Amino acid sequence: MKRILRSAVLFYSIFISAFNSFSQTDSVFNKIYKLGTEDNRVMEHQHYLCNVFGGRLTGSNAYTNAALWALDKFKEWGLDAYLDEVGEMPVGFDRGPWFGKMIEPYEKNLTFGTPSYTAPTKGVQEGCAIYLPDSVIIHSSSLKDTAAGKWILIEGENNGWARDKDSISIITKNLINAGALGTIQKSPFPLRLLESRCVDSWDNLPVLPDIKLIDEQYDEIFNLLQENKIVKLQFDVRNHFYRGPVKYHNVIGILKGSEKPDEYVILGAHLDSFDGATGAIDNGSGVARMMEAIRLLSAAGAKPKRSIMIQLYAAEERGLVGSKSWVEKNKYTLDKISIMFNNDGGTNPLVALGLPESILKQVEGVLNPIRELKFEYPFSLDTIPKFRRAGRGGTDSHSFIMNGVPAPRLILRGPHVYRRTWHSIFDTYNEVIPSAQKHSSLIIALAAYQTANMDSLISREGAFLPDGLYAELNTNKGRILINLDYKRAPLTVSNFVGLAEGTIKNSEVPEGVPYFNGSIWHRVVPGHVIQAGKPVTGAEGPGYEFPNEISPELHHDKAGMVGMANAGPHTNGSQFYITLADRSYLDGNYTLFGEVEEGMDVVYKITEGDTIKRVQIIRIGEEANKFRPTTASFLTLLEQARKRVREEEKLKKQLEEEKINKLFPGIETYDDGSRHLIIQEGSDDNINAAYKIKAKYTGFQLLNDQKFHSDSLGLPGLSNKAGEFNFLPGKTNINPGLNKYIPLMKKGEKRIIILRPELAYGVYGYYGRNVVNGKRFVIPPNSTLVYEIEVIDRQ
Repeated sequence: MKRILRSAVLFYSIFISAFNSFSQTDSVFNKIYKLGTEDNRVMEHQHYLCNVFGGRLTGSNAYTNAALWALDKFKEWGLDAYLDEVGEMPVGFDRGPWFGKMIEPYEKNLTFGTPSYTAPTKGVQEGCAIYLPDSVIIHSSSLKDTAAGKWILIEGENNGWARDKDSISIITKNLINAGALGTIQKSPFPLRLLESRCVDSWDNLPVLPDIKLIDEQYDEIFNLLQENKIVKLQFDVRNHFYRGPVKYHNVIGILKGSEKPDEYVILGAHLDSFDGATGAIDNGSGVARMMEAIRLLSAAGAKPKRSIMIQLYAAEERGLVGSKSWVEKNKYTLDKISIMFNNDGGTNPLVALGLPESILKQVEGVLNPIRELKFEYPFSLDTIPKFRRAGRGGTDSHSFIMNGVPAPRLILRGPHVYRRTWHSIFDTYNEVIPSAQKHSSLIIALAAYQTANMDSLISREGAFLPDGLYAELNTNKGRILINLDYKRAPLTVSNFVGLAEGTIKNSEVPEGVPYFNGSIWHRVVPGHVIQAGKPVTGAEGPGYEFPNEISPELHHDKAGMVGMANAGPHTNGSQFYITLADRSYLDGNYTLFGEVEEGMDVVYKITEGDTIKRVQIIRIGEEANKFRPTTASFLTLLEQARKRVREEEKLKKQLEEEKINKLFPGIETYDDGSRHLIIQEGSDDNINAAYKIKAKYTGFQLLNDQKFHSDSLGLPGLSNKAGEFNFLPGKTNINPGLNKYIPLMKKGEKRIIILRPELAYGVYGYYGRNVVNGKRFVIPPNSTLVYEIEVIDRQ
């Protein structure tokens, strides 16, 4: 066996070594590396995108001209290239320069901007500033007297979007009728400028300027107005419109494969940007990298086995429109795409590719030669969770992932702060890191070349999260992904999802507010469970309870099972737990409704007091997307469950009576509901004199015949025979029924006693001591118990 193992290891080492040597001696591979390090032109592309064309808004001349330029470059590099029509804008928009300043009570230049597709000023417009609350603008009958010829400071804080994002607001309409010059809204740093999306025709152009002023200056003007100072402002905003329709396109270039031209590796990046700046980081940096990668491949004379296609997408900022369009029109091609690389994360260097484990194993060998090269920035391969075909997505790779195409995460890490420039006026050429651009374009070129030369398409098996309903718990220790079993526990999952998304009413948080966000892990028992689910109000639950939902197919037989904590049968609320080990003895008593899919390493790190920052529900597949609980649907399931419980309890009582009458005909019923049958008379007449009683018992659960015996402490267990124990009246505590009746038995007496749940172990049941490598003894809640008790001695 050892000899075989050594041979296998030797063969594997030779294979990997041979492969790496092949890659490193491949003249094209080496030429790509040489060109990428000595003649890298990525910053030339970056310059054209940012400084020649500028912000490439969908519907602008800048976008159209950038697309035509990219098309020409692809053809110049020998690619099969074409424009792929995506859609059209009813009206075009080009941003011009803008200026503004305060001229009274003192002069000061203003830092501001306007969203795209919003109104220009009529040349230089000057007027006094006033502040008007929304309520006054909406309801005032004398608005014209107040607002005419004025710049109006309005309520709220700008998040980038236009005042009239999707439709024209009543505030806009009233201020236009009143003759206001425009509105001024506070904007936090950095100033973000997005767009209006309600310009649907040439006859519906906006007329009221929408100024977004940096917060510090807005507050300065507001305070001057509060001091009854006259504040005079001057603005010149040159927003230009032109008649449509304006068509917009993806730009496609193909380096044809030599053996499998109808199979593809795709390089993707979105060409459009917002135009408050020049779209340098988002996403000129990604476009420049992908363009240089395909140029390096072409210049090196690459003839990969399968085709490498570059796709520059239109209208990503309007909802991944360009990539969705291409995917929809090329459904037949999707299963022939081996992998899709998408760059939309900024200018920091590409330091790793993140891949699900199943894909990482397939490509590790072909990408290892890249890792062995010398780069300014180290490069590695990282494992990431499985791809998720869910959500709206934030970048074009999502359009491919939703259709089952593998798209690795390009992991960028470096000094640039992406949020600072994202959609802001700082998204300019000087923010780009040239060395990172060169490095990343080279890595992408080599990765595309290597994966395009693999013998077969990359298998997708095991790379995607299966269809289902999931809850992602974002904790301070990391993320935990739970697979929710909505088919076997529909009521419980409805409760969890409804609370998580704020779609069912409860007593603790308003409807529409996520229930679990900000809550803590309030109970952690090492080796047992971690428990959470109390709302931030500190209450124990949501103000209602619902029945158990026990599935015989779900078991507490491993770590990672997710169940509902309760205070007895049918008292579930919002608290839930995750098991840390096999806890099979909990089966039947607690509702299981899910299992940890990813993040068990995080589960084991949780300590008491850790937080759940946010719970996100993820739906994959048609069935899961239909599972959307509301208060009404939850109440329907709740009433069905309560009806089921009533029927089960009624049947249980009936079956218990039938069994008791069959096994113990003539048994006597006492006032407290216990049943007694003396099967051997005792001899001690003075039963009240005893202070210590020696006894033993055997027993079984009435309906399931689970047997048990007393141990040396008088507690039930799974031993082979009954153990004798000392019972001290008033001190020994077994359960209410035995505590009451053992002292009333005579020496030598044997008695059958049947205890209903309230006199046995009630709603909590009984849990024996943990048994190492053994099964813990459990008497389930609400169990009726049959005892055969013998009093051996009384002292």
